[in-house]
Amino acid sequence: DSLSILLKKSSPEIQRSARGKALRKYIKKRQRGEGEPFRKFRCYNVNGERFDWGLAKGKKVFLIHDGLWCMTHGMDNSALRKYLYSLSETAPNCLPLIVVNCEEKEELLAAIEEYGLQEFCVVSEFNKDMGILNWLYNDTTTPTCHHIDEKGILVKTTEGVKQDYIEKEFLNIR
Repeated sequence: DSLSILLKKSSPEIQRSARGKALRKYIKKRQRGEGEPFRKFRCYNVNGERFDWGLAKGKKVFLIHDGLWCMTHGMDNSALRKYLYSLSETAPNCLPLIVVNCEEKEELLAAIEEYGLQEFCVVSEFNKDMGILNWLYNDTTTPTCHHIDEKGILVKTTEGVKQDYIEKEFLNIR
């Protein structure tokens, strides 16, 4: 495959770099897709505490993978917060989980403050560009949204927030 060839032809420095290692993982791992169990991954909150996936047990998880700026471009930054809050009010069995691509806790805190997301689960792998969502779920665009049912099955992956799908099909609230 062309990625394997590209990596093999790269310099030893590139092959040993973080991106080279991530690319090797991407090549070796079979990407997961809709209808399969969602693989929980290690991520942390702004306090550096590991996220407790037990919070998602028995709930539908609406996971937004990065792209906060893209979702609010040209709008008030509070639009996403308002939408997520309305989902929480109308569908208490839904857990919005926001995964931010960043390297440090300070960057995560800045994103939470900028978008007013203090009351939501906002986490990071602290591996800016090549976390598990990139290489296991092929998240190449952000925001990528993963819709996970109460049993932990990845029901659908969408590019961006598809409100009609979320409300009518995933959560059945209208």
